[in-house]
Amino acid sequence: MRSSGLTFLVFLGVALSATVLLLLPVFLYLGYAFYESDQIGRRSLLKYVFVPHQLRSIEPIAQCAPLTYRRGFQECGGICGGIWAVSFGTTANQAELEAHVDLGPLTAPEWSDAVRVTVHSGRPEYPAGCSTAYIEIYDDYSVD
Repeated sequence: MRSSGLTFLVFLGVALSATVLLLLPVFLYLGYAFYESDQIGRRSLLKYVFVPHQLRSIEPIAQCAPLTYRRGFQECGGICGGIWAVSFGTTANQAELEAHVDLGPLTAPEWSDAVRVTVHSGRPEYPAGCSTAYIEIYDDYSVD
């Protein structure tokens, strides 16, 4: 009786371990698919998972505030697409930013539908004269 109980416990342990190992990739994928962060830091390891290498390779110009990455979703009564962006404080204007950023690698991904480079007025926490630069990649799932 004792050996059959031990055998059952070993079988149960192996079955649970196998189930966890089989379901772990599913839960990791779902976590990735629905993760949305407005602030992924420049030194964060999450950037290697959630930010395309084309955005990670961008070097800021005239930087006056920290660089952050963002991944989000476009909504249209459902999830219609994704947005990946890098933003940082800069003293450069729109023309200087567009001249500095090589859009070739950003438009190269087959999944990219649009790339936008913009400079907006700064944030309250930024020093005077520091604007916010955004470089964004869009993908419209529903259009593909």
